[in-house]
Amino acid sequence: MKKNIYLLLLLVVVPASNAQVVNGDFENIKSNGKVSNWGINFSIPVGIDLETGENTSDTILFDNYTDFSCAPTNDSFSGSTALEIRNAYNLTQNHVIPGGAVLFHDATQDSPGWNPGVPIEPGMNVSFLAFHYKYIPFGVTDVIEAELTVLGESGEIGRAAIQIAEPDYVYDGNVQFKYTEAPVIYTSNETPLWMYISFSMGTQENASFGTKIIIDDVRVNNGALTTTHFTNSKFSIFPTVTNQLFNVVLNNYNNDSVFKYSIYAIDGKLVREESVDLNGNSTISIDVSPLTKGIYFIKSKNGTAKFIRE
Repeated sequence: MKKNIYLLLLLVVVPASNAQVVNGDFENIKSNGKVSNWGINFSIPVGIDLETGENTSDTILFDNYTDFSCAPTNDSFSGSTALEIRNAYNLTQNHVIPGGAVLFHDATQDSPGWNPGVPIEPGMNVSFLAFHYKYIPFGVTDVIEAELTVLGESGEIGRAAIQIAEPDYVYDGNVQFKYTEAPVIYTSNETPLWMYISFSMGTQENASFGTKIIIDDVRVNNGALTTTHFTNSKFSIFPTVTNQLFNVVLNNYNNDSVFKYSIYAIDGKLVREESVDLNGNSTISIDVSPLTKGIYFIKSKNGTAKFIRE
């Protein structure tokens, strides 16, 4: 009887070991246009006009099509959407409002409020903070800070931090996704119970209006991202594990005569870019035998798919 109970416990714990960040691929978008489980606490400053007694509010510029500084974007590394964070500007008080995003548990809310962070599932492996990003700074002093904090019963027991700064950046209209990761440095062997993940665009002093960063595929271990990214793509591939060829099947591809695609390694490096004449065909074959073994993404204008070169 003891053996049966022990085996049952293993079945419960092991599958959770490679669970990933809640909506870490940013595919879950709410009906109000905001990214589920990610946001930042923000309120527009209000006051009273002493002469008229009427309420007044500051004028805020957000430099995008929304009225909040973090929003979904179709410019993604994989899947359909990623998270775009921009700095805002308080026109009334003449200063920059640094953007940011924080992970939180209650998906019914639009911001973390007093309850940022998410619980860590029993047995979940939290070993690093990693993500793909596109960074477009508007000034030379901008600094992006990403942080993962792990909590146990006694408080903080581990932390990973990433800083992104490119003072010599020159925009050339062809920004590619990059990959970054940092290990969690643990200071205790307590059981991890809760984690915070945040992205900050700096302070009023060093942030520039117009600076933005796009974040995608946030992860904390080597397990697969749990959300299927590619159900809405207008193409699919098979097999997804190959040492030579895979086939691309085009679905309602607008009668295009050319299929243009890019292949990226898991670290975000562009390894191939090519255009293939379709000649009326809806299926083409792509030879990936020259690539080294590893995980790759094939991306076109209408979708992304993942494959493994074995």
